[in-house]
Amino acid sequence: TGRSVASVTWADGTTNVYRVGHKGKVDLKCVGEAAGGFYYREHLPRLGKPAELQRRVSADGQPFQHGDKVKCLLDADILRDMQEGHGGWNPRMAK
Repeated sequence: TGRSVASVTWADGTTNVYRVGHKGKVDLKCVGEAAGGFYYREHLPRLGKPAELQRRVSADGQPFQHGDKVKCLLDADILRDMQEGHGGWNPRMAK
């Protein structure tokens, strides 16, 4: 589910949710392949190696698409000023 947790059903039928990158924590280690579920192997991070960012360009040439999650590395005061006239400021934006 998502990109940071995995729901696992074990051979005995028990199910649990484990962190796979959530808040920088990993609870699982793959020791062998199993049937079931779908994933894109190239989307999984390699532990101990920096993640590579993939740039996608939308049909209109923009680097971001609707629904993309981004992180703005600006001081909150600068971001607040930039938001004026562009949707306004929400204090949660500072997080």
